[in-house]
Parts: sequence; structure tokens; C-alpha cells
Amino acid sequence: VKNNPEKTRASTRKANHVRRARLKHATIEDFNPSEVFKRDGYVCQLCGCKTSLRYKSQYHPKRTELDHIIPISLGGEHSLRNTQCACHRCNIEKNNTGTGDQLRLFG
Repeated sequence: VKNNPEKTRASTRKANHVRRARLKHATIEDFNPSEVFKRDGYVCQLCGCKTSLRYKSQYHPKRTELDHIIPISLGGEHSLRNTQCACHRCNIEKNNTGTGDQLRLFG
């Protein structure tokens, strides 16, 4: 049985989010990031560009990524309410600033 590399990467990313949240004693909600991407229509909520998981390079500027609206490092939770779809470029530029997005919390 072959391992699906995309599922393996997704599992690794999810485990990293949960690990970081636990280190910060943040609230952790169990959800699949694809729920967030579907909710947001695979559109970056920061710049409005269409994103895709199909890009092979993890550094492609329009690759779909999960962004924490209030970063875990600044006390945000790992939850559907505090996450949004972002392109790689915007997620890197935003980093852990947490500026300007707090009004966007879902829920």
C-alpha cells in the first residue's frame, strides 16, 4: 500500500499546529484544514487571490495555507474560528504580527 505524500504532508502540518498550540497552552480544536479552505472558497482572505493545493512546490506564492488570524504565538487558539485560507506569500508576509485581522474572527 502506497502512502499518499499530500496526506502525509497534511498530517505533519496539522501535528505541527497542534504541537505549537500545546506549547503555548492554547485552545486546540480538532478540525481538518480543508474545512477552512472550502469555507473560504480557496481564496486568500488577505489579498483575495485564488489559491490551490495543486502546486507541487511548498514555496509557490499561491499555494493554499492555513493562517491563524491571531497567531498562536500571540495567544490565539487553534480553531476554525481563528483560522482562514491564505496564500503562501501573504502568510509569510503576515508572519506572526497579528495586525489588522482580529475583526475577521469567524463564529
